[in-house]
Amino acid sequence: MKFTCNKTAFAQTFNVAAATAAVNDIKNVFQNIKLKAENGHLIFMASDLDNSVRLQLDGVNVQEPGSTILPKDLLKEILQVCRDNEILVESRGNQLSLFDGRYCDIPTIDPDNFPDIELIEADEYHEITADTLRQLITRTKYATERENTKYALSGVLIEMTEGRFAGISTDSRRMTNQESTANQVGNLTTENESIVSLGTLDIAERIFSGEEKIRCVIREGRIHFLWGNSMLRGRLIQGRFPRWRNMFPTDDKIKDFVHVDFLAGPLTQLIREAKIPRTVKQPALLFQFSTGRLVLTAQGSERGQSLLSMPINYDAEPLDLKFEPTFILDFLKILNPETQVELYLNDNSAALFKTSDGYRYLVMPMS
Repeated sequence: MKFTCNKTAFAQTFNVAAATAAVNDIKNVFQNIKLKAENGHLIFMASDLDNSVRLQLDGVNVQEPGSTILPKDLLKEILQVCRDNEILVESRGNQLSLFDGRYCDIPTIDPDNFPDIELIEADEYHEITADTLRQLITRTKYATERENTKYALSGVLIEMTEGRFAGISTDSRRMTNQESTANQVGNLTTENESIVSLGTLDIAERIFSGEEKIRCVIREGRIHFLWGNSMLRGRLIQGRFPRWRNMFPTDDKIKDFVHVDFLAGPLTQLIREAKIPRTVKQPALLFQFSTGRLVLTAQGSERGQSLLSMPINYDAEPLDLKFEPTFILDFLKILNPETQVELYLNDNSAALFKTSDGYRYLVMPMS
C-alpha cells in the first residue's frame, strides 16, 4: 500500500476514528485503526465492539491500493509534531513507513485480524441534518442516569416517526425532550424507537456538524448513522424507558400554571453568582417569585449568604421554590444567551422550561 494525501484532512479523520477505538481489549488489534486505500480514497475503520465507525476520506493519491493497521497512539504523536502539508504512507507486510521514510520500520498487526466494517444498505430511513442531530444530542445527554442503577435511563431515547425526530432523557429527577423534524424515506409503517448509549452519542456529537444529511436506521439491536460512504454504528441499550409523555403537563394543565419569560443569559449569570455560598449540607438555591422580581438566595453555615435579584414579568401570588442550581444551569448553559425561555410554575410541582424550537426541560424542586 502506498498513498499521499493532505495531512490536515488525514489527521482530522484519523482522530475521529481513534476516539472510537477500544481503550483496552483482549484483541489489541481493536486498540488501533484499520486503514484501506483504494480508488482515490481512504477508509478508516475503528471499533470498541459496542461502537464502530467507517469513515471515508476522498481526494487521495493512491499509488498502490491495500490495507494496514495504524498504531493509534504512535501515529497520534507523529501527527502532532510533523508540520508537513502532505503525508506519505507506505506499508510492506507488517511494517509501516511514514513521511517519506522519516518514520520507518514501524511494526503493525496483520490487517486480516481486523474484520472490515461494512456499510449497510438502507432503502428505508429517517433523514435529519447533522446540525439538528447534534443539537438534539447536546440538549438531552446531560440528563441521563450516570450511576447505572437504572440501566434503561443511562442513554437517550430516540423516537422516529413520519416527519418527526425526538430525543428524551431522564435521571428520575429531571427530564428533557427535544422535538425536531425529519424526512422519512421508504415505507416505514411503525414507530422506530431505541435507547442510544452515551458512548454512541458522544462520538456522533464530535462527528456531526453542518447541513449534511444524516440517514438514521435502527436494525438488529443497533442504530446506524449514515452519511455519504461513512457510517457510525452503535449498540442499543435494552430496557423499558418510562412513559415520558405522562410526565410533561398537557396544554390544558399548563393553562393553570404561572408563566414567566426571560432570556437565558441573564438568568444563567444570576444563578452562577447566587449559588456560591452553598455547601454540601445546604445545597439548595431559593427562588422567590414576586410581582415584577425574582430573588435568589443561597446560604451556607460557614460561607455566608447571597441575595441577588432581577426584574421579571411575574404578576401572580408570591411563590418560593428551592432548586438544585446545577440542574437549572445544565439546561441554560447549552442555550444561546439571547434565547427566549418560557417557565411554567405551579406550587411544588415540577417546573417546566420551554423554548420556541421544540425543547422542553422538566425539573423537580427540592423539598
